[in-house]
Amino acid sequence: MLSFVHVVPRAAHVLPSKESLDFPGERRLRQRVEFNAVMVGKGLPNKCFVIYQRANEVGVSRLGIVASKRVMPTAVARNLAKRTVREAFRQLFPVECALDVVVRVRRPVRREAVAECRESLTQLFQAVQA
Repeated sequence: MLSFVHVVPRAAHVLPSKESLDFPGERRLRQRVEFNAVMVGKGLPNKCFVIYQRANEVGVSRLGIVASKRVMPTAVARNLAKRTVREAFRQLFPVECALDVVVRVRRPVRREAVAECRESLTQLFQAVQA
């Protein structure tokens, strides 16, 4: 006699809920015109990133990320940089801030240095909000 056992994948118990990781489309800059409007002024640089900001009329804070192939040749490095920036923005920027922010990555984000890059992003985001 065969009996079937329902096995729950281990990852299902470890992953946080979908709600906490949500970054909806209305909080993203998508079009070139929006990026260009924000990047007109002088940016706030540090060794890893440059942040440009501009007030918006939408009423929510929005993020745009520039991670060029010239700076980071591999897609893995670009995706890690974008995930790091997006997560820091989601945690540190309130939705009702009403700023458009563009983050340009200046150097590759290595897996070993994610904490250091996140700290530099935290400092830049706090300077932008002040």
